[in-house]
This record gives sequence, structure tokens and C-alpha cells, in this order.
Amino acid sequence: MNKLMVDCETLGIGERPVLLSIGAVVFDDAEIHKFFHVQIDIESAKAHGFSVDQSTLDWWDQQDPIAKKDAFSGERDIQDALAALVRFYKVNECTQIWSKGSIADIRWINNALNYFDMCQPWKFWQEMCFRTFLEMSPRVSVAFEGVPHNALDDAAHQARQFIHIKTIQSKQAQILIEQGQCFNEMAQKVADLEFKLLQKEAM
Repeated sequence: MNKLMVDCETLGIGERPVLLSIGAVVFDDAEIHKFFHVQIDIESAKAHGFSVDQSTLDWWDQQDPIAKKDAFSGERDIQDALAALVRFYKVNECTQIWSKGSIADIRWINNALNYFDMCQPWKFWQEMCFRTFLEMSPRVSVAFEGVPHNALDDAAHQARQFIHIKTIQSKQAQILIEQGQCFNEMAQKVADLEFKLLQKEAM
């Protein structure tokens, strides 16, 4: 089952902030399959009333210059960028969309799609919160590859964390199955022995 992990770099955290870039990967429980990264022209978003927060601009001034350069160098029109993301989701037959935060990246994308009267290809029940998934899973350490706050690198890292956790859970489930089989075998042997003892007593 293909899933989409998405991450947005923005100029705010409100309902409809300027989207600087969108990174996404198609993945399943075992591996990452496809990558998506689009850098958006800031003015194309501001022209439609997408918001800019001064506190977020100040935050960007404190980030890695490489990440900031990537985020602020977009030339793609925002509507084209959103349409490309929708196509990416559909072409790869994704059945869920994930982001780190239930009211963050997916909400910003949904609000942008709604503003432009663009149909979102996922239903509300296909929107998954990766932050909640992490809280409910065993703590893991996965090395970050790339540059933090690069939308694609962040999305790929989150997908790798998901895969690592699923791998651990799968191994744990297999151990439980094997332990259960051993217990059943032992219980059967005990039952057979008791049956034989009862037979002897009856003779």
C-alpha cells in the first residue's frame, strides 16, 4: 500500500501561509519508492493573499543558509506546484497522506487547494498524523540524511523513521508468533503426557 509523506516549508503557521516548497516521498512499510520536490515562487502565493508571519521570517534567519537558500529560491507558480503534487499522489496510487502534525502540512495544502477550487485526491480519513504515530511507537534513532528544513529531506527522513519502526514492529510480531507456537507445542506435549498417565492409571 503506497503512502505519501509530505513536508512543507512556509512563511507562517496560520490557516493559509505562503508555501515556499513542498517535499514528498511515496513509500510503503518497507522502502521509499519515489521523490517529489517543488520550490514555489513566493510572489505567486502572496498575490493570492497567502500570509507571511514576521516571527517565521525571523526563524528562517536562524536556520542553515543552505536550507534557507533552497526554500527562498522557488520559481514555480503555486497553482502549478499544487497540481504537480496532486498528480504525483494519483500517479503513484497512494492511499494515505502523512505529515508531521495533524494541523500542519496537510492542512496548509488542503487550504491552498480549496482556495484555488482544486480537488484534493485524498479523503479526510486518509489524512494521517506522523507525530501521533511517533508518540505511540517505540523510540528509535534514525540518522538524518541531507539538510534539516529542506522539505524533501524532512519528508524522506520521516518516511525512513516510519519504515524503521514498522520493521521493528514486524520483527516483534514474528517473535510473539514463534513464542506462541512454542507454547502451543509444549502445551500439547503436556496434554499428551497427562493423557498417557491417565491411561496407565485406568489399566
